[in-house]
Amino acid sequence: MFSVYFNHKGLDFGYHFRAGGTLPSVTDGVAAFALDGYDTALCSLNRPRVCRIEAAGETRSVDPDRPFAVVLPQPPGQLALYDEQGRAVPLSTQFL
Repeated sequence: MFSVYFNHKGLDFGYHFRAGGTLPSVTDGVAAFALDGYDTALCSLNRPRVCRIEAAGETRSVDPDRPFAVVLPQPPGQLALYDEQGRAVPLSTQFL
């Protein structure tokens, strides 16, 4: 189960629910949520054992033994995820 909430820039009054439930892409892979021209959220229970995220010229480390949620600037540009053996991990894009 997952829930995605957003707090937009500017005059805003807290977090707003955008999506939730269960998705095979969150359970078994990595889901990328593109959000109306705002940020991109990556969510996963990390069964593919992602350990590195490369986006917008930056590299972020992820614990391959733990689930993760990461927010990236929109658009993230070239986005790539890698497992412990350096293999690319595919994304499932969800539009909200």
